Amino acid sequence: MRVLVTGGAGFMGSHLVDRLAAEGHEVVAVDDLSSGRRENLASCFGKGRFEFLEGDFAAEPALSKLAPGSVVVHLAAKVGVPGSLRDPELTHEVNVTRTLRLLGGCAKRGVGRVVFASSAAVYGDAPPPLSESGPVRALSPYGASKIACEAYCEAYQRAYGLPTVVLRFMNVYGPRMDDAHGGVMSEFAGSVERGVPLVVHGDGKQTRDFVHVSDAVEAIMLAISSERAAGETLNVGTGTPTSISSLAEMFVSAGGRPGPGVSHVPPREGDVRHSYADTTKSARVIGFAPKKKLPDGVAEFMAWRSGGRAGQGGVMARSRRARRDQETD
Repeated sequence: MRVLVTGGAGFMGSHLVDRLAAEGHEVVAVDDLSSGRRENLASCFGKGRFEFLEGDFAAEPALSKLAPGSVVVHLAAKVGVPGSLRDPELTHEVNVTRTLRLLGGCAKRGVGRVVFASSAAVYGDAPPPLSESGPVRALSPYGASKIACEAYCEAYQRAYGLPTVVLRFMNVYGPRMDDAHGGVMSEFAGSVERGVPLVVHGDGKQTRDFVHVSDAVEAIMLAISSERAAGETLNVGTGTPTSISSLAEMFVSAGGRPGPGVSHVPPREGDVRHSYADTTKSARVIGFAPKKKLPDGVAEFMAWRSGGRAGQGGVMARSRRARRDQETD
């Protein structure tokens, strides 16, 4: 199988590329390296069935790599609510206009399937559990961009016969997640490492759905291979709500030494109170069943930060503003 992965050097993209390459598939990873890193793909370079292309996923060099019957997994995006509020036009250009261009290239070249990475941001402040059959309501240009892309995926399937699958990812975490896109996970991990109190906004009872990157990759693989997936929109999460206070306790425990405690600060304006997925449909349609337990995943993430990312210097030096540039935490 030939698979083109946009955002292939990024956090989730590189894990997917590793999985595809390990299974012997022909893989083209496209990334402009604005947030992805070459070192994430270190194990793939030099292998005959792997190719890395640095650049815009919607430019002709990338589109020329599309082949009849191949698969495209579209993970590249301008991520984050705060950034989209500062520059909605850039968010639209990267997330919508370029995705439209990519879909056009896929339809023209007879691509067999497109798997599009959407986000829990499309649900806005809808009450959980978040169901694919429920309404979408953007609270930011970022959420609106994902809704628009979902609509274009459906339109290209109906109008041009291009099979598409939309995956709505909840909070994906794990190794290779850097501080620029790590949200609360990176904030808590950094606090534990520095021995300072973990900052919790509000009372800490707000909930999120954290899904490990290995489970996210498994969902993508199932979306690629399942005949029933074409034309479907599917949640990718655990279906289990975890309070931010409980998450803080897991990080303190994973630190392996007396914890620094927790500091409560005022809640953030506009913060969604509760968000977790209804995973009934993804289980039924593609057989998705997440395996990684959150405490184990947190411990693994902390272990990676302490020793597994040697050679990735500079990641921790990213600004706090960049660390907050994440759609959900």
